[in-house]
Amino acid sequence: MTDQALLRVAELTTGRTPTVETDPYIPLKIRWVAPALRQGPPPMYVRVSGLAGGELELRIDRLSGELLVLAVLSLGAIVPESPSPYPTVTPEPGCGLVMDTAPWDGNEKVIDVELLLRPYRLPDGLRVDIAGAEPRRLLECGPRLTLGIDVDGALASLSATLDIEESHFR
Repeated sequence: MTDQALLRVAELTTGRTPTVETDPYIPLKIRWVAPALRQGPPPMYVRVSGLAGGELELRIDRLSGELLVLAVLSLGAIVPESPSPYPTVTPEPGCGLVMDTAPWDGNEKVIDVELLLRPYRLPDGLRVDIAGAEPRRLLECGPRLTLGIDVDGALASLSATLDIEESHFR
């Protein structure tokens, strides 16, 4: 099993549009469920450490597989060139992601993954691609967020429109 398989989306659901925010410490946080509203056991964490810097964190409901939070904890080195344009496909309905929990044994609290992250500074925000994963499906999660899913169903890219503090790009 590849590390990319740990980011596989099992199902798309309709429903909540996530909140997209930034702050002085975290470049990007996408929340589908507010922590205070969530019931049940502690979530599962998948931490993606970039081979050339940067870090993502996925907070996933341990029982349902529902993606609760996707955070870009740090960017690492910004790719100087412009990203390849997203493929021309019709964005799909649904923005709730249920992650494939089959690779987990159920007892882990944190799974660490290493992948090459490619962060890009956009004129109106940020895009982070996972190297080697080409988006084939696009999910438009409101006016400020687009998620890309690759041919194998794994998270391949995220693009957010928001004003990110300059300090995150240094």
